[in-house]
This record gives sequence, C-alpha cells and structure tokens, in this order.
Amino acid sequence: MLLLVTCIISVLVFTTDFIETVRVEISQHHTVFTIFYKSLFKFPYIVLSVYPYIFLGASGIVLWRFIKSNQITILKTIGFKDISILKPLIAFGFVIGVLWVAVLQPIACKMYLKVMNPELIAKMYAADSKMENIWLHQRTENTETLIHIDELHSKIATGISVYSLDKTGILCGKIMAKKACLSDQGFVLHDGVSSDSSNENIAKFTEKLFKTNISADHFISEFRQSDFMGIYDLIELFILRLDANLGYQKLLTQIHSLLAIVLLTAVMPLFAAAPCMVHSRNYRGIHAFSLLVVGSVFMYFALNVLRMLGLSRTHPHVLLVWIPVLLLGFASLCFISIRERRHAVFN
Repeated sequence: MLLLVTCIISVLVFTTDFIETVRVEISQHHTVFTIFYKSLFKFPYIVLSVYPYIFLGASGIVLWRFIKSNQITILKTIGFKDISILKPLIAFGFVIGVLWVAVLQPIACKMYLKVMNPELIAKMYAADSKMENIWLHQRTENTETLIHIDELHSKIATGISVYSLDKTGILCGKIMAKKACLSDQGFVLHDGVSSDSSNENIAKFTEKLFKTNISADHFISEFRQSDFMGIYDLIELFILRLDANLGYQKLLTQIHSLLAIVLLTAVMPLFAAAPCMVHSRNYRGIHAFSLLVVGSVFMYFALNVLRMLGLSRTHPHVLLVWIPVLLLGFASLCFISIRERRHAVFN
C-alpha cells in the first residue's frame, strides 16, 4: 500500500513536470515524443530532492487509512504500541533511502545530463577535453598558491601563471610561462619569467620545473559540475581535491546531504504519525493533510537553508546537515510517546 501511494504521488509530480516541459519546449517545435522523452529522463533527478517528502505524504495517507479502518485500534487493543506499529514503515523508508542514494541517484544524474546538457558530460569526463580560463587555489598550512591557465588540452597548458602567497595573503613571487606540460610530479614550464613580489629580480628561463602535487586532473575537476554528479563520482572527486588541498567544502556538504537522505526518509513515518495517528471523532482528514503540507514545506525550506549555510566556512557543515534530521526524528518520537501515555492515562 505504501509503495503504491508513493508511485501515485510520483506520477503526479511527473505529470506536472511534463506539462511545464511542454510549455517551455513548444516554441522549439519539438514533437510530443521528444518532449515526453526529455521529461522522462529529467524525472528521476527532479524527484531526487523531494523524494523524502513524497514518502512523507505516502506515509501520512497510509496511516490515515489505517486509522479510519480501525486497523491501528485493533493492533493497539492486542498490545501493540504506536512505535511498534511504525517500525515496518521506518524500516521500509530506510531501505528505500539506501536504494535511492546507492543506485538510483547516480543513474538519475546521468539521465538528467544526457537530455539537458550532453556537451557538459563530454567535458566532465573526457580526458582530452579543451578547457579555457581555469583558476586553481591551493591552500597549505603556511602558503597559498594561485594558478591560472589560459587553455588546457591533453595535459598541455598554454599561458600559465603561478602566484605564491604567504599565510597573510601577501604576494611572494610569481612565474609566467607561455607553455607547460602537466604531470603528477609538477609542471615543466617553457619560455617564461619568474620574479619576486617587487618585480625587481626578474629571471628568464627556457625550461623550469615547478614541483607541485597538482595535476591535469585537478584542473579538469574545476569543470565537473558537482550538482549533477552521482554519489560515487562525488566521493572520487572529493578524494582527488582533498589530496591536493583544493577546495572541497561544497563536495563534502553534498556527500553528507545525500547520506542524510537515508535517515531523513526513515524518520518521515514518525513525522507523519504526529498529525495522522490521532484518535478523535472530531479530527478530520483535512486537518491531517493541512498539517502535513505546512510541516513538509517548512521542513524543505529549513533543511535547504541550513545546507546552504553549511557551504560557508563559518558554519560546521556536518552539524548543519545531520543535527536537524536527528532532531526531527527525536522530536517526533518524543511527541508520539507523550501523546500515547496521555491517551492511556485518559482511558
């Protein structure tokens, strides 16, 4: 029943997106089949960010039907507690969350890019892609390095500039070369000049080795759009940038956000039980539905705001991703337990 309701809500989401795609694409004279094909490939990625809330709605509908058919009343009469009744839904949500993140999410990202931006896929994964105007910022304990390349193709850089800064951000020296060969050991620079911060000690060179652990793969990683990457590609990119002390804050936050979806999906039945598992003749379905809608909208925006705050260095990204989900589950669990005790005392 829960799976059926989830599928029905997902179909409604797909229908809404298909209508919007028709409105946008109709001016380009695409056929209905092309528009349907595009909507079908976009659908998994669109559902990706709202799936826990679809599961929330499905859980609420299932629990409400159980209440109205007196099935929960019968279970409670023979000794089952509210938490025991919710355990199968929680376990099912956890399994679905794991399946979504581990299997469906990587597939959804590739399907989305296939119809929305196939050129971007080629640039993200092709080893011989041509890149232009690339900046890299490497931060170590005592120094910082800024590197700019006009053009990069097949590990050959054209118009490369290397700026060295101390820990206070003051320029210590710079190197500029017409050409460079990139490798895992460093850059072999050709036909360039090096100077200090004052530009007084300028030295020309025909060939110079600049040792660094930055390779061509690190430059290419700047063009890999993490918003459209599966979790396995995100982890691979995170390890690559971590090894070179390049910026990885956004990647780490995205990985934790995806993993938190598993827990968030699992606690959704607890959240749905708060407005739905109410034993009162005066309580109507419209009341439960209104509370679910308001709660899910507030939760969606609150979790996304906290996730965006996690992208800044001034906030602990791991805490901002995980603690709200843990608090949501804990608060829902406490609310259900307290209400059950009060109901038992009242009876």
